[in-house]
Amino acid sequence: MKMLNNIIDSYKHIPSTFAHKGAMLKLEKQFKGRISMRIIFHDMDKILMYAFVPFLGTTKIKQIHRSRKHHQYYSDNLSEKVIQEMVIDWESAQYTKPDKPQTARQYTMAKRMHIFDRIVIYLDKWGI
Repeated sequence: MKMLNNIIDSYKHIPSTFAHKGAMLKLEKQFKGRISMRIIFHDMDKILMYAFVPFLGTTKIKQIHRSRKHHQYYSDNLSEKVIQEMVIDWESAQYTKPDKPQTARQYTMAKRMHIFDRIVIYLDKWGI
């Protein structure tokens, strides 16, 4: 029964993950004037796992995703492309994730102050 619930729950996450990607594409176009391959492929690993190994369940799939994706790392040695992806990811969440209503600035202030000096450059540049 748990496996069936995992499969159903995983399939339910596919549309919302695509919606989140759509919001990210729109925001990147708005902020940068173009759409990058980085954003096109953002979270594709989660979508593929939800579709092809749904029996793992959303919790395990999210753990796998977070362990392998640069935009999930919160260290000091992040590239500017990763920083930009993080900002766009956090800003788009408010539009597609009811449980995450914060703007990128609010999220940074609440959870990522240790890299605020790197993030604020893009928050200010993009008027977020």
